[in-house]
Amino acid sequence: YTINVRVQNSKKPPKLIVSAVGYGEKPLTAGEQRKVSIVLRNNGALDAKDIKVKIEGLRTDGFTLYNSPDVKQVQDLPGNKVIQLDYVLIPALGMATGNYDLNFRVDYKDSRNTSYSEEFTFFFPVKGIDTTVSDIKIENIESPDEDVSVEKSFIIAFDVVNYSDIEADGVRVNLITDNQIICKSLNIQSLGKLAKNERKRVE
Repeated sequence: YTINVRVQNSKKPPKLIVSAVGYGEKPLTAGEQRKVSIVLRNNGALDAKDIKVKIEGLRTDGFTLYNSPDVKQVQDLPGNKVIQLDYVLIPALGMATGNYDLNFRVDYKDSRNTSYSEEFTFFFPVKGIDTTVSDIKIENIESPDEDVSVEKSFIIAFDVVNYSDIEADGVRVNLITDNQIICKSLNIQSLGKLAKNERKRVE
């Protein structure tokens, strides 16, 4: 004999959502690393397994990841539980001030291997850097304290300091003299790159 038994299950199937995104109190800064966290919540009553969370929309002129894969895997997430996933995000140096979106795609399965997929979009505020503004200064000038004799060499030296918020590139120092003073060194000295708050001595 075959007997049919009716079974009722009031438990909700797994339902994963990105319930929160954290990046600190201040906007992200172009060119600087920032830890970004997402909170993944299972709103269902049954377990979710084989979870894959992928960030979509990464590109070299937008957001990139530092030492973090764009796909993170979680073995399972029980019903009504949360888990936090951390990333290190870097906005491109050329990004202007504004809000930029990133997509999070979540793929997972239930206990019967039924597949589910969810997508979420979040906007991140970015503070851009005005690269047209520079703050390069000359400090600690060293020059002869006494009169210089005719046809005698003397030394002029100073520090070149980058007080800008970003790295300066292609820094050159050009010494301009009148006809009575001959520069025995190169008139133009190339310093290359100067990081923020870095100084280089020129002689």
